[in-house]
Amino acid sequence: MDEPSVTHYQRWLRTLAESDDIDFDPHLPDQEFQAWLFDTFCGNGDLPATFLAPLVLARRLGLTYSAVATLQRDFQADGHPAADVIVAVYEPTDHHPMGRVSVEGQSIQALDQPGILAEAAEGFQCFVADPMRLVWPTCPTHGLGVHPHVVSDTAAWVCSAGHLLRTIA
Repeated sequence: MDEPSVTHYQRWLRTLAESDDIDFDPHLPDQEFQAWLFDTFCGNGDLPATFLAPLVLARRLGLTYSAVATLQRDFQADGHPAADVIVAVYEPTDHHPMGRVSVEGQSIQALDQPGILAEAAEGFQCFVADPMRLVWPTCPTHGLGVHPHVVSDTAAWVCSAGHLLRTIA
């Protein structure tokens, strides 16, 4: 990309960052997200929020489905039957200009893969805890439930006792 185009891209990012219609930080450090945002700009120019919204929604939805599939695989690998987890998508509205995606009521706000995986894990855990009366996963050392967090740019299960159990992959 030539210098004026890089300048134009940076101006677009500043415009997005200042917009009330954007529900994400366009300066997130995640390289894959930044590559997606740059490709979006190269293919479409400086889209206003109303035209960017369907692309943001599609990205969240695709990464959310991938995250739920990963969680399902891990859940079943631990000897549990498949969980009937619901991913819901809501088109953009005045209140949610980028649209909304949720996993069992847990809103997905992230746009990077680790963030979406951690948020989807929260919804997945709530689902198996409520109807199945199951705490999953648990720390084999402490017997405590673990919680999803993003640690060093990676989605991970963190024990309630405070240590990293494993990455969510």
